[in-house]
Amino acid sequence: MAVLTSLGSDLAACSSPPSEHLPLRRGGLYGYWDRRGEPAVAPRFLAAEPFVEGRAAVLLAEGWGYLGPDGALAVPPRFESADDFAEGLAVVGLDGRKGAIAPDGSLVIPPRFAELHGFAEGLAPAREGSAFGYVDRTGTFVIPPRFADAWRFADGVARVLIGNEFCYVDRQGQPLFPRCFDGAEDFAGGLAPVETDGLWGFIDKRGEMVLAPAYLSARAFVDGRALVQSRQGYGFLTSEGRVAVPLVYDRASSFAEGLAAVALAGKEGYVDRDGRLVIAARFDTACAFSGGVARVVVNGLEGYLDKRGVFLVPPAR
Repeated sequence: MAVLTSLGSDLAACSSPPSEHLPLRRGGLYGYWDRRGEPAVAPRFLAAEPFVEGRAAVLLAEGWGYLGPDGALAVPPRFESADDFAEGLAVVGLDGRKGAIAPDGSLVIPPRFAELHGFAEGLAPAREGSAFGYVDRTGTFVIPPRFADAWRFADGVARVLIGNEFCYVDRQGQPLFPRCFDGAEDFAGGLAPVETDGLWGFIDKRGEMVLAPAYLSARAFVDGRALVQSRQGYGFLTSEGRVAVPLVYDRASSFAEGLAAVALAGKEGYVDRDGRLVIAARFDTACAFSGGVARVVVNGLEGYLDKRGVFLVPPAR
């Protein structure tokens, strides 16, 4: 559960907290700062995640637990792993298995799954034996385990792996359409990126290709823009297939709150939906905006920006 990693080759691997408390590392330990740049929870954690739904996963010597909004432990540290809360439940690891807890730490789903992912649209992917299915909030399979892999529901549809192909299923686990693909991403706004014969395009919910395969990689639409990669670089398309942000960047993340992190000549900054570089590329790592702030790294030190590019919490040791 890395707190901060760099942009991947084609999408962000780091996020920013949506809450008033901002996790940061100082002196080798993690604590939380407020948006005025003042310490809110003293650094004492081996790792710390953002607050989501009023809880933040933190790592102490005893294991993972959760903080409440007051900075005190709301769930004692006893878990081998701890995910963010989603729809009122958080996936945790205990004794080598996965289950889910409520905000007070009580086990809602006992740890009995080899794998369990977070809830979305009321269902969560879970693995029993070698196959994935989907469970409800009681941990009961409502879509029996029969997939090689499975991802969260988005836009009423879920991606699953059948053999070596990516397919889409509805909430009953039935195929959305007969065709499957070499690669696929989530639906958003009625469109999804898919790979066929080594190139990525976009389909609608009838399975029809509405933007022809022409890209080396692609991600789902966010804020009306889809991240794509050509041989020239990374940029963004509109839902009509028009290039909104030139495909010239070395790396990029999907849009969040109207801005997207992009990388050029080894540094990262932010562009708006029209492709204007509104925060200069001067960071080693630039995370997605959330709640009006973004986590960045400069010379190995973490800090937080607002949308003007002004530091709320400057990088420091």
